[in-house]
Amino acid sequence: KFASVAMVFDALVSPVVTAPLDWTCAAPVQDATTTTVTCTTPHFVGGAQFDISVLASRPQQAQEEWTLRLAAAVSSQIVDNDHSNNSAVASVQVKVFADLIAAVSTSTPMVDPNQIAHFDAYLTNNAHVPIANVVGTFTFDELITPSLSTPAGWTCSAPTQTADSTQVVCTTPSLDTGAQPPIGIDFVADPALIKHVVDLPAEVSAAVTDVFPGNNQASASILVNDFAADLGVAVSTPAPSVTVGNNAIYNVTVVNDGPGPASPAGVFFTFDALVTPTIVTPAGWDCTAPIQDATSTTVACWIPPMALGSNVVLSA
Repeated sequence: KFASVAMVFDALVSPVVTAPLDWTCAAPVQDATTTTVTCTTPHFVGGAQFDISVLASRPQQAQEEWTLRLAAAVSSQIVDNDHSNNSAVASVQVKVFADLIAAVSTSTPMVDPNQIAHFDAYLTNNAHVPIANVVGTFTFDELITPSLSTPAGWTCSAPTQTADSTQVVCTTPSLDTGAQPPIGIDFVADPALIKHVVDLPAEVSAAVTDVFPGNNQASASILVNDFAADLGVAVSTPAPSVTVGNNAIYNVTVVNDGPGPASPAGVFFTFDALVTPTIVTPAGWDCTAPIQDATSTTVACWIPPMALGSNVVLSA
């Protein structure tokens, strides 16, 4: 009696069906999401085995791992007393092997407070096909407000924060093979980050089997400096001339106009003669003993961090 088998794949594929004797298979028929092959025979006697070969790829699409499902159903003019076994389903896991690579660099390894810090994140697909639905995850170990500039095709979420970190997740529906433009990441170095090292670990991932997962992560760091100091010094003499045997007096004024502290601050006094100076310093200063060469005398004085706006006078 006449019988038919309908084989439906849940993807757009190009199956090659080898049918048994007396069976004829029609060309595949596709709709938006499935492919159907129908085989018929005018005389169905006993069993039949069909060998089916399918190229497991999605032409013109970026690739990711997926499941190819085949549903087969048999019907016949023969009276069938048990329809429960007239259909069956089998699935094949389609693997995609890739090598996704993350790299991070910075053009601003050190920044001053309120300056812009910059990272470049390179997410590369080293596979032989484009990879679908690639994710780049960027996690700062500080609370910052990052600004991202992305190549065409990438979309980034708004930053999310925990008590001590900031994370941004970027996605693209397709990452082509080979080198790609970087994702640029900027943030303003808040003064609260002074003397902090801001670390940016980056990770790239996708629904693929990565043959070298060790290069999926990378990181770079930026040091936020303290505010810079602006030191100044002035020297004056109450008496521009003295007689032999009397003391010559100098007043040395040291100032820090900031905006940051000087840590530590030092002043060097160099006389162009062999003399024995006495240095009168404000509280906290410490001076070395005079050092002489053939024609000059030098004294160095130091103080712990000199705060913004400090103004001290030393006399010699």
